[in-house]
Amino acid sequence: PVEEDTDPLDWWKANKRTYSILSKLASDYLSVQATSIACERVFFLA
Repeated sequence: PVEEDTDPLDWWKANKRTYSILSKLASDYLSVQATSIACERVFFLA
């Protein structure tokens, strides 16, 4: 079991040899920034 306060990216880094393909996918998707000020500015100026 994984503790509730565990960082998912840290878990995937620790287990990347076991789950190499899934680790790459997790890294790509979990590291995406949820919001961006630059993006908000584009919509504000439009």
